[in-house]
Amino acid sequence: KDKLGADWQDRGQALLKTLRGLDAGQKPLIIIDELPVMLNLFRDSQIEPAEIRAFLYWFRKLRTDPQIGLTNCRFLVGGSIGIENLLAQVDAQASFNDFERLVLSELKDAKAKDFLRLLLEARGIELSPRSRKELLDLVGAPIPYFLQVFVTELATDLIEDQAPVGPKRLEGIYQT
Repeated sequence: KDKLGADWQDRGQALLKTLRGLDAGQKPLIIIDELPVMLNLFRDSQIEPAEIRAFLYWFRKLRTDPQIGLTNCRFLVGGSIGIENLLAQVDAQASFNDFERLVLSELKDAKAKDFLRLLLEARGIELSPRSRKELLDLVGAPIPYFLQVFVTELATDLIEDQAPVGPKRLEGIYQT
């Protein structure tokens, strides 16, 4: 609290007020991506394990304490590296015992091709088999999220330029 400054404290209070003021039937989703990376940055910045642990338990209380008033919210926390080891290092494993852990792994080749086909169909995008293979090769590990991001970027690019999509254009989209 002290380290954030008054401006961030005011913003945080305004956000809490907004979330508390939602109708009982509304269930906002709060997405926090790369939390493990943030915790590593805390550690790399010489923040003491006790302070990191205090942050993690504060975050748990924010999610679970009815007096705070956010129990209607859903939290999705993601990270490209596992959080378990970091929690163990600061002795805060119980701070995340209210979460269900899901490991997203690569799709098998046939499922990746089918998933890509469905993503493209949903966006009304037609690609040749060669271009589909190039897209999958560019993404590398066929993790659903990476495929979704690439197809979203492709769809955005097609809004600006309706020219046919080939491997060279896909490479440009990937590099950008």
